[in-house]
Amino acid sequence: MKTILIGEDELRLNRFYQSAYGSRYNLVIRRDGNEVLAELEKDDYDFVILDNDLRDGPTGIEIIERMHKIGKTNEMKFALCTCNPDPTLETRAEENGVAYFSKCEIIKKPRILTEYFEQQ
Repeated sequence: MKTILIGEDELRLNRFYQSAYGSRYNLVIRRDGNEVLAELEKDDYDFVILDNDLRDGPTGIEIIERMHKIGKTNEMKFALCTCNPDPTLETRAEENGVAYFSKCEIIKKPRILTEYFEQQ
């Protein structure tokens, strides 16, 4: 079973991920940037889905930039899905090896698994 790390601070989205995909994937869900970094430092994942605006710690794009510097974006596929209006996020994501980027409404975030990961 593939293992997916999800960095998302919205409880309702995390519940949705678990109910919709928990039987098909081993999901590791963390709610803040520090927890996500700790997971990435100890394990590798088949896919990593990050919200940009996590609670405590670095943002999703800052985590991706750190992982890119140490080569982990070559080893693992990363997705960044955000409702943040910052116009530089997509460019930063592309420059750091993000496989899937989406600026979307919050309800569309869980579709990343079907729109990208399951198509690979």
